Amino acid sequence: MSIPNHFASITFLAAPWLWLLGLAALPLLIHLLGGRARRTIVIPTARFFHQSRSEAANHARVRDWLLLLVRSAAVAAIVLAFAQPAWQVDRAAAAGSGTVTQAARSLPLRLPMTSSGRHVIIILDASASMQRVSSGRSLFSEAQYQARQILGTLQAPADSAAVLIAGVRPRALLPDLTADFNALSERLDAAAPTWERADLRRAALYARRLLERDAATRSANATSVPNREIVFISDMQANQWPTTGGGQALESWFADVNGYTTVSIRQVGLGISNENISIVDLTTEPIVPIAGQQVTVNVTLENHSPDSAATASFVLTADDAELARPAYSLAPAQQRQVTYSHTFSSPGMVHLKAAIVSDMPDALPIDDTRSVCVRVRSGYRVGLVTPSPKTGAAYYISMALAPDLASSIRIENLGPQIPAYSEDSTWTSLDAIVICEHPDLTRQDVATLQDWIARAGLGAVWLIDTPEAADLLSEHSDDSGRVRQLPLTVTRPDHTDGATSLSASTQANDSLTAFLTSTGDTGVNVSDLLQGILSRTAYMPATTASGSANVYLATPEDRPIIASQSLGHGTLAMWAGSISPTQCDLTRSPLFPGLMQELVASVARPTASPAPCYVGHGCTVPLSGTALIKPGEDISTETVETVPVTTPFTLIGTPGNFDARIDRTNTPGVIWFQHRDTGTHLAGVTVRLDPLESDLTCLTPNDVLPKSETEPPAGSHSAIETSRVIGHAQSSQEAMLVTSYQSAQLWPILTLLSVLLLATQVAIAHSVGSGRNTQETVKSGEQGGRNA
Repeated sequence: MSIPNHFASITFLAAPWLWLLGLAALPLLIHLLGGRARRTIVIPTARFFHQSRSEAANHARVRDWLLLLVRSAAVAAIVLAFAQPAWQVDRAAAAGSGTVTQAARSLPLRLPMTSSGRHVIIILDASASMQRVSSGRSLFSEAQYQARQILGTLQAPADSAAVLIAGVRPRALLPDLTADFNALSERLDAAAPTWERADLRRAALYARRLLERDAATRSANATSVPNREIVFISDMQANQWPTTGGGQALESWFADVNGYTTVSIRQVGLGISNENISIVDLTTEPIVPIAGQQVTVNVTLENHSPDSAATASFVLTADDAELARPAYSLAPAQQRQVTYSHTFSSPGMVHLKAAIVSDMPDALPIDDTRSVCVRVRSGYRVGLVTPSPKTGAAYYISMALAPDLASSIRIENLGPQIPAYSEDSTWTSLDAIVICEHPDLTRQDVATLQDWIARAGLGAVWLIDTPEAADLLSEHSDDSGRVRQLPLTVTRPDHTDGATSLSASTQANDSLTAFLTSTGDTGVNVSDLLQGILSRTAYMPATTASGSANVYLATPEDRPIIASQSLGHGTLAMWAGSISPTQCDLTRSPLFPGLMQELVASVARPTASPAPCYVGHGCTVPLSGTALIKPGEDISTETVETVPVTTPFTLIGTPGNFDARIDRTNTPGVIWFQHRDTGTHLAGVTVRLDPLESDLTCLTPNDVLPKSETEPPAGSHSAIETSRVIGHAQSSQEAMLVTSYQSAQLWPILTLLSVLLLATQVAIAHSVGSGRNTQETVKSGEQGGRNA
């Protein structure tokens, strides 16, 4: 219970004892119930004593009431002493800071609480930016020093603490809050920063769980609660903190925490340079190059400084062989992509690397290097699915794709069947298939084809060149609805629709579109050359079945002829029209091989680069097409960078087509998967620094948690701090005291007062007893006279 004042209040720590205040009326009750009945006795000879006895009775009555009052006050003082009253002064309110809410000053009545020690949770930012060096030591070392300073202010056993290391996944140095500060300090000294990105919100949720676990261990009838504090120690990298709502966004991290908690932020690294240039990305086009064919290497540079221009010079290498060493100027906050052309001479795994070699100061050198594993292939393996004799359209397709032995495309005749999806099938080694002149396809075949495309990443080119295929697609969908994912909807034509002209779409920015829009030696556009040839082709009336389909060729009426669409990991292209030599002169045109090769290449290439693997996260590396490594056996790993990778991983799948799943990566660089016997590279994964870590723009604690800043803590050379009380009362029957309250115990004073009152009542009782003895003597005298 609280008796509010402007700056102070009285709180009873053991309020249930207040129910015994009714015992203060017990002396009066005993006096009223314990008196004897009076009898009037007339003694004529005692009439001269009436006046003196009346005066004595008046004095005795005053003493009796005084004795009752002292006894009642003594009982009340004893009860109040057991209730443990505390006089509490609100220092924040007295200082006019206004950080304590009115609700905090008026605590609920039924189960009051008081402060009992400090529970402190320290969250250390261990992100890559904390490895920057200031005044000869890293920012993380300064954060460790600040944490030790905080631990030095705590006293066991009343106080306890926990330290969280904030990376991608926060971890606690000890599992729970502890008063063993020596063990905690030893773990703190052994902690190290990471190359990860710190998830401070996740660390705050971890701290919340620690507080909830601590609260659950306390008895529901506890009459005290510790002062709870959460301290962030960070370089205040801007992209890690919420900055909206004047601190309300940060408070939302603790929205579910019951009880008042002081949240503090200490910033380290004041005045450190934030100048930084990084290589943001390194890619190749195509993603899977063909040996002997030209490939474009894209290097993306970024100057993260918002104020200063910079010159970035980098060296591009392939398996340590230098390819280029250009230099470029970057304006403040500018990102620039640089392209370089190269031809890989032989197939295999190639380590492509770009590294900045500028002499300018750089705050974070780890992001000056970017690597990528490039699988260079000897060519494409294309399967032909058709019952057509070799003299039909299949012959012209084979000759167009592989006109000679030096071609980069190898053709395999697969027959008319589309087998069910299986990781053990020979289809897993194919890059693409072409379906032509196949009138016997069923709905199940279409669904199976979609499985191969979506799950195995297989590319497919389907020529809708028979009335039966048009009839199949005119039904639009099977029972599962998967046919609706096809790029074209084709209906069987009632007559031959001769196209008069074609136009190339620019929806798909790839080599096929470039081929269709290119200009030959005669200066005539390829689409214009195709116009006269395809005007004598029998087309199937078609429309796009999906808004995401890429249309490559269409009639002037926007009727699509060739379109493609991504399905899962692969791509399906459809050609709505016959290319039979009896109906179309295109097969005899010199343009046909180029058109077919570009169409197959567009579906055989990966639609996107493999998902990048960031430090602190796991990743999956596909190891397809080799049966030399079996699941469950160890695969040796090494990195091109200087830091070895000891990350555990597991294998998933069957021999010949399985994945190596890396549980967690620790360092930027490249992880190579090698054949355990020959040592040849089977696959590689690039481990990247999170790009947000390269932006070293920093805030101040006041930007995140608005409040007047304090002086740097004693002994600190690069820290500034702010704090704020957040949270809410746990319920109407349990309230936590705000940490800015200072209490003084009053029960010792009440105990002393009880002793004094008891001594006073003894003295008064002795005085009253003497008066009664005199009266009894008089009465005895009167009785003797009467008897005489």
